[in-house]
Amino acid sequence: MPKTLFEAQNDAGSFSVPQMPVAHPSKEQRRQWNSDYLGAPVAKPKNSDLQDDLTDSTSYSLLDYLTYNATDRNQQDCGNGWVWAGTGALEVAHATQNGNYDRLSIQYLNSKYDNGGRSPYAASDCACNGGTSSDFVGFYKLMGKYGGNKTVIPWSNDYASFQDGNVSSGKHSNVESSLLNLTPSYKLESLAVSRVDTWQAPQNIAIDNIKRMLDSGKPVILSYYLPDQNAWTQFETFWNYGLEDESYFDLDTFKGSTYTSSGGSHTVLVTGYNDNGTAGYWQCLNSVGTSAFRPNGIFYINAYMDYSAAYSDAGENLPVTQWETLDVIYNTTSTNISTNSTENPNLNASFEVSPESGYAPLTVHFSDLSEGSPDSWKWNFGDGGESILSNPNHTYVKPGHYSVSLEIKKSGYTGVTHQKDVVTVKYPYVKVNPFPKPEGGNYSVPTDPIGDGRYADINGNGWLENDDPVVLLKNLQYAQKNEPVVQFDFDGSGFIGYGDLVMVKKMV
Repeated sequence: MPKTLFEAQNDAGSFSVPQMPVAHPSKEQRRQWNSDYLGAPVAKPKNSDLQDDLTDSTSYSLLDYLTYNATDRNQQDCGNGWVWAGTGALEVAHATQNGNYDRLSIQYLNSKYDNGGRSPYAASDCACNGGTSSDFVGFYKLMGKYGGNKTVIPWSNDYASFQDGNVSSGKHSNVESSLLNLTPSYKLESLAVSRVDTWQAPQNIAIDNIKRMLDSGKPVILSYYLPDQNAWTQFETFWNYGLEDESYFDLDTFKGSTYTSSGGSHTVLVTGYNDNGTAGYWQCLNSVGTSAFRPNGIFYINAYMDYSAAYSDAGENLPVTQWETLDVIYNTTSTNISTNSTENPNLNASFEVSPESGYAPLTVHFSDLSEGSPDSWKWNFGDGGESILSNPNHTYVKPGHYSVSLEIKKSGYTGVTHQKDVVTVKYPYVKVNPFPKPEGGNYSVPTDPIGDGRYADINGNGWLENDDPVVLLKNLQYAQKNEPVVQFDFDGSGFIGYGDLVMVKKMV
């Protein structure tokens, strides 16, 4: 397991060192990216007892949950490492949640994000100019022509394989979004970015927090900066000439340096670790293909680094590393968001809703975002209500999750889109009580982590975990006597019982 710190030879400049596609964000971009990172909510592990297991955990890898071709996993000249890393996180979630190992499209985001750098945007807005995990999540949550519509598509779809390798800074995507085949596709129920708590944390705590994410099945998105061309040359030499499984790199080597105009950033996916308690390494999946000594496209970095390392950046601190994870939930009941006319590819149905959730009675506005200038609309609001207006309002009177469909027509062609559970009408707020602990005292007051007005976070720690159905089971009679029925009737039976235990277990 021990690896050797890679050190470039003094004559490294005498041989060819292929350059990596490094992003060069402006000062304003660096400030914004750092603000997005530090402002993200702190990631929480699923299992509150995981801390006790970490001392026995010496190695782990999520690579088995990724279907990838190391040679094809190559951004080439395009500075979209952030897209490859984020998409890798979606792929792992798809495999762990649904047993689906489909390789997902990078080109889908590249073509649609800010219209691929085409009008009304500029080439400088293309995904190949760099971005963040917040940008990645923002794209997939954005509904409409330039958004991901909470949908991912397979790499194998027509025009969905990566084709922007020669798109460097100042160029637009090679593939217009209208060419992408959206069938089949997979629907995202929810997507959010969280910050792994490493910045200014003690080294052992930072390491444990990253391990928690990996051990719970979540890869970690690592963005790192190197301050100048000399530093990047050293890293590129490591990538091209270091032995894949026997060498590692220290990312904090240049901490305290001044960040210069030749500095840059890159994003990779942390998929595992090796750690014996005194020496440890993070396994990083890159997106720049392979090298002679890296047939699997991975490299290792020192886990026992300074997680508060920073550069001096025009009077401000710029963190050397930023560690994030994606909170992903797939909608397994609906795979295809839309069925649009293959005869008229310009007629594409799309819409957004506002607000997406609230208490009954809830009035929701539906905005048609369809392409192709349709001349008729038919809405089905999921509760029996319908409308033929282009941008209708509809009022929901009963709590629940509602799926909405829109059918558009023009010149004999039809386009249809369907969004599963796009509107959530919450149960009315009722005070709930904390559950008693067997050793005495109470847990925290239960919370509603899904936002539907029901309190599945039984132990009140702020997220769903295996402990929640256990606490409910041990206190079922207490719940039946002391808790409001609606807030804990997860199976819709009209009472609190064993069926609710089953539902909470499925939600964890």
